[in-house]
Amino acid sequence: MIFEWRKFFIDVDLGVTPVWISHSLGQKFHLLKSKCIPVLLYGTEAANLTAGQKQSLDFAITRIMMKVVKTSDKSIIYDCQANFNFLPSSLIVDMRRAKFLCKIFTMENFDYSVIIKQAKTDYASLCHTYGVSCSQGYLPGYPQILNMINSKFSGQA
Repeated sequence: MIFEWRKFFIDVDLGVTPVWISHSLGQKFHLLKSKCIPVLLYGTEAANLTAGQKQSLDFAITRIMMKVVKTSDKSIIYDCQANFNFLPSSLIVDMRRAKFLCKIFTMENFDYSVIIKQAKTDYASLCHTYGVSCSQGYLPGYPQILNMINSKFSGQA
């Protein structure tokens, strides 16, 4: 998958840089969440990203946060993410992917049976990653996997 790094960093420069001096840290994080993250993560829910691709997304966000907080200490960056409820992009991608796959399950058209079968396999893999029980014929709902993703982030703090 090819990410629009150039568009992302142009968005950061044009939309975020002018307010760095005059706004609080909370406002800066809010601006990142509302303006920059959607550009970076556009369409990622439709692709099954590898761990390396997710790390690449996390790296981009971490670098921006290092500029915002003016530090290179990853533990400080992580604390800021926890305090401002700013999930790492890899977890956001997994949450969006789970929601996307749940929407696919509701498709009842016979022509899409192959897509639905692959979606169930991908969803079961996502459930396994976050320790959500997923037995044959039963797929947990989106809120269950969402809670596990959030608890994974909270448990690291």
